[in-house]
Amino acid sequence: MTSPDAASQYEVRETPEFQADWRLGMELGYINPMTDPPDLLFFKRLLAERPYSGRQLPGVPHNVRSFAFPRINGPPILHLWYSIVEDDRIVYLEALHHINPN
Repeated sequence: MTSPDAASQYEVRETPEFQADWRLGMELGYINPMTDPPDLLFFKRLLAERPYSGRQLPGVPHNVRSFAFPRINGPPILHLWYSIVEDDRIVYLEALHHINPN
């Protein structure tokens, strides 16, 4: 097992569930196809270098983390869930959850 502080980058992959969540978000209008892809790219680059920078959630394995996806207007209503596979140095984007603030 490698150290979380190791210098080499991780590969970031999207799971089919994440891709389906992203498409659904665009269809339902809570993902903006013009402004959100650059934010997703930013997260991918961040996770490739610092996979443990996301928030660790109670009650889930240590390698599962979450980020609040930034919104231009209003609170973050999207949460990107991902898992880290140390042995393979891969970060899997697992799901994108839409949180209704109302």
